[in-house]
Amino acid sequence: HRDLHIEAHSFPTRRSSDLLMLEAMNKLALDGDLPSIAQDESLVTYAEKLQKSEAAIDWNQSAAQISKQVRAFNPFPVAQAILNGEICRIWMATAKPGVGVAGQVVCAQETIDVACGEGVLSIEELQLPGGKRLKAKDFLVGKPVPIGTQFS
Repeated sequence: HRDLHIEAHSFPTRRSSDLLMLEAMNKLALDGDLPSIAQDESLVTYAEKLQKSEAAIDWNQSAAQISKQVRAFNPFPVAQAILNGEICRIWMATAKPGVGVAGQVVCAQETIDVACGEGVLSIEELQLPGGKRLKAKDFLVGKPVPIGTQFS
C-alpha cells in the first residue's frame, strides 16, 4: 500500500482541508480503516430550507457578494432578477471592477455586465421564463440588451 501514499506537494494549494484529506487518505491506504468519530450533539446546527424569495438579487450589494449568491443558489433556487418585466434566472456570473448605477447594464457583448453597489457583475449564463439556459453571448443574439437597461 506504500504506492498509494500521497505527498502534500501533490496539491498546488495547501489549504487545511487539503491537508486533512491527505492525512485521511494516507491513513486509509496504510491501515485499510478510518475510525469514525461521533459528532458532538451540542454543536449541531440546523439550516433552514432555502426559499425562492432568498434568490432575489439586490443590485445595491457588491458584485462580489452577488457573485457568491449566484454560486450558492445554483442549482436551486437559482439567483434571479427582473429584466424588462420578466424573471431572469442567473446561472453563472463573476464579479469584476467597474462603476455605474446599481442594476444598470454597462456592457453587453460576450457577457452582460451589470453595475452593482460596488463593482460590476458579469453575467455569463442566464435564462428567461420558458426559455433555455443560455450563454450570455447566445442570449444577446436573440434578445439584445442595450446599455442602460435596468435590472431590478
